[in-house]
Amino acid sequence: MKSIFYLAVFTTRLAVVFLIVACLEKNDNTSENPIKTELKKPTEHSTVVNCIKSTPSDEEFEVDFRKTEVLPATLKPLGKSSLNLVQTQQEQALLYKSIDQNTWNSGINIETSQNVKNSRYLMFHYKLATPKQLGDKITFNISLKINGIQSNWNKKTRTGVIHKYLAADSEGWIIAQIDLNEIYQHWKKQTGHNGKMELTSLLLKPGVGAKNRGFYRGGTYFRDIKIGNRPQAVTIETEQNRIVRGDKILVSPQISGELFFTGWSAPTLHLKDTQRLARTKHGKKLTLKAGEQTVVDTSSFHPGVYNLSIVQNGVIEASHEFVVAYPEDHVFDLKNQDLIGAVNIWNDIDMSREYNKHYSVVAACGMGSWAELQPEENRYDFESLERLLEFAAYTQKPIMYKFNAPAPDWIFNYVAHVGGKTPVDKNGYGGGVSRRERAKAPQFWSPAYKKYYKQFIFALADYVSKSPNGKWFLGLRVQPNAFNEEAWHYKFNGKEMPLAGITPDRSTWIAPKYGKIYPSLLEANNMKEGKQYFRDVISWYQDAFTPLGKYTFLRPYLEVDHKLNLDLSKVYQNKFTVCMGTDCTGARNKLTSKRVPVFKKYTYDMKKPAYHEDTWGSQEAVAWNQRHGRMPNYKFEPRTPEQDIYWRQIVKLYEGVTFGAFGTVEFRQLPNPAYQAAIDLFCKYSGEHFDPSRSTAAWTVLAGFVDWKLNIKHRNVGYYLTEDNMSKTTIAFNCDENDHRGFMMAEIANKETSFSIADEFLKEHKNKKAKVSIEWLANPGDKWEVLAVNGGKPKSLGEISAGSKREYRVDSVDLSKLNFAKGTEGHIVLRKLSGKPLFHLIEVRPL
Repeated sequence: MKSIFYLAVFTTRLAVVFLIVACLEKNDNTSENPIKTELKKPTEHSTVVNCIKSTPSDEEFEVDFRKTEVLPATLKPLGKSSLNLVQTQQEQALLYKSIDQNTWNSGINIETSQNVKNSRYLMFHYKLATPKQLGDKITFNISLKINGIQSNWNKKTRTGVIHKYLAADSEGWIIAQIDLNEIYQHWKKQTGHNGKMELTSLLLKPGVGAKNRGFYRGGTYFRDIKIGNRPQAVTIETEQNRIVRGDKILVSPQISGELFFTGWSAPTLHLKDTQRLARTKHGKKLTLKAGEQTVVDTSSFHPGVYNLSIVQNGVIEASHEFVVAYPEDHVFDLKNQDLIGAVNIWNDIDMSREYNKHYSVVAACGMGSWAELQPEENRYDFESLERLLEFAAYTQKPIMYKFNAPAPDWIFNYVAHVGGKTPVDKNGYGGGVSRRERAKAPQFWSPAYKKYYKQFIFALADYVSKSPNGKWFLGLRVQPNAFNEEAWHYKFNGKEMPLAGITPDRSTWIAPKYGKIYPSLLEANNMKEGKQYFRDVISWYQDAFTPLGKYTFLRPYLEVDHKLNLDLSKVYQNKFTVCMGTDCTGARNKLTSKRVPVFKKYTYDMKKPAYHEDTWGSQEAVAWNQRHGRMPNYKFEPRTPEQDIYWRQIVKLYEGVTFGAFGTVEFRQLPNPAYQAAIDLFCKYSGEHFDPSRSTAAWTVLAGFVDWKLNIKHRNVGYYLTEDNMSKTTIAFNCDENDHRGFMMAEIANKETSFSIADEFLKEHKNKKAKVSIEWLANPGDKWEVLAVNGGKPKSLGEISAGSKREYRVDSVDLSKLNFAKGTEGHIVLRKLSGKPLFHLIEVRPL
């Protein structure tokens, strides 16, 4: 007997309630006249559920290879192929292998005798003996004999044979559910037969086609095969796929199993992913027992897209996507915990959209071009922006927006420019095909450019204010030179314009059709025109968007870059103006650069939110630098992409970044533990420096950042936990090239080192029990002790010893209560007893 799960959602005045009910199947004849439960008027905390009951047909073909001792005679290998019962790591399964070089000539032939009416679907669990890359496609070819007549392939209509391309899973079993109806309809047209149809055999060919041969050499495992009238034994259905955070979910099953809530709904979310995600703070696992109800409170759920997965016998039998939403009256505030964490860039790429659903993503970036958004002088087109906002409303991830290059072509009627492939036409427009050839940089400080740029900014703000999805427009990234990429990076007619405000040889400027070249030189008068332009642009963004409660994200580096020397202190007094950066990396010199103090001044020191964008995928950065002759000094820089992505987050946390952007390139690496650790580390601690009462832990990472002369200029990164005397530890670089943490660690120089817990943290968490956790690299023979010093009296909390092998460990000891002597700071001491233990992260977490 199989089961169907129905998940129905109804809204009452007080709550939204989920009811999951399992119903036994009845024969197919009764499914045409479904038996329904009695409909009752909804009352408080109640749900009306319609159940269709049916039982499987006796004619169904089904075999479970986990339970059979010999292969059924009805299963036969076709051509040069083999079928064998084998033991996999978990269980017994059928192993199909093709021996023929031409996989079209081999397969599995299933002989059966079924009424077509009761054999609508082919279903099986499968995986490759030699896994393909996660997400790659596995090909299946299915053909049938009905009434003893083979269905013929019709090349013109591409019917008669079913081709299925199913996503690969490198770890677990995959469910295939294939509707056979299209091939039945083809057979009727092929034969003209309208009477009774009996399925007499089905031919299943895994891995057909020349391009696929190599992937299937190891064979394909099958856990079971079924031909029947239901695509799956368990289904989840909701009448409403959106609930508001805080609503209750009533789970009332009539079968046993496991129900997982996971804050990510990816197309290839498999069992191990589901189990891992359920252990995060945005996930939940319920053990289902038939007839036992459970209420789930969603108050702690982060708004976003969730996946419900029902698991039986180690297999995901059904999944369903639903949204946990912010309340309608929610107002976004970057200091709110909901918007502290990861941002995905850019969500105008289809591939990125899937990762925007990931639980750690709190917001996403959207991008458009001025040319796209204002294609004609008197016409705006914000359709692409509205699509982004609609998707943001669905995923509950607000959009941080920017518009970028290229500028619209019509503006060159009024503004002088350089660039564009020569020769230019009579209107001064450049020719060419590639982006570089077409690139034209406007003289952006001219009065004409400023006029049209300002008009566009206010037109965009007006659209956002009127959009039905305008709530999801979180803010706009300020583009000080608007055109950005062309003006900063491209070469024009052999001249280079690497800095905003440096003018090429004036003879290369092309005058506009209606205007003139202005001014003669931007550098004149201490760049007076350039400085005024930047002040104007910043004020336009603020004046247009601050009244709407929208943020403007502004780089503070204008104070220190390009000799502009702009003081932006007053600008950052605006609540809705947020500091942003775009070059974060774990390189040795970043924390010692002149940019960092300026960034910190408007973030960490002012307790304001901050945004920092990783503009280059870490796994590509080293190769890019090598191609351009910039060989990193691996003695003091991360050697691997895994180390780089991880230590970039340490730098972000030091800068006070609360809103850190990760590219899709990083999110695609989530199966890599180092990438997940990097994102989790940032999301765990970002924003906790705002207020010790909000901070979940006092922590420090033991690190040493060096300048270009390889002198250590900065030590340790963390909040509320400070090493008392940093000379007590020595930084060791490249302790382990194979682990993201191993780029930098600390060794106790002599006997011990101590760490002070900040007074304000102790005050806020007084009377709470606490746990001290230490992440370290253990080598055989290492032994150390943790002590707490209260009022000058040390108390041992426990000794830690390494095992018999080298390994990373997190060891914890209990700290009774955070009640230290009045007027005395709390101290945590690490005392070396033997060996040379290497320490990475120290954390004191109130319980």
